[in-house]
Amino acid sequence: TRPDGSTSTGDHYLFKQGSFVEDGILPEQSEIRVNLWQAEVSHYTAKTLSPRLTWSRTAVAGRHLWADRYLKNANVVSDALYAEMKARGMKGFLAIESRLADSDA
Repeated sequence: TRPDGSTSTGDHYLFKQGSFVEDGILPEQSEIRVNLWQAEVSHYTAKTLSPRLTWSRTAVAGRHLWADRYLKNANVVSDALYAEMKARGMKGFLAIESRLADSDA
């Protein structure tokens, strides 16, 4: 039910990310803050509302949808999936450009 009391018709689906990429984000090339707990990475925090994220090409190879274990609120889609979402008129998401690293070094 919407705030105005109306309801939406048709099929609706809830997406909940459950499979996270290990070592996906390259912190030194991204606008994130690495947060530690007892000398171990606990999570990442975005430095801005639309941070530049650089991803390991190896870690995300072949995926069309992913999120990093340490930045779970950032669901990322491939260029191909993004183009298909736009072509189908999907709305309700914030598109922020991410990049794949030329090398993982």
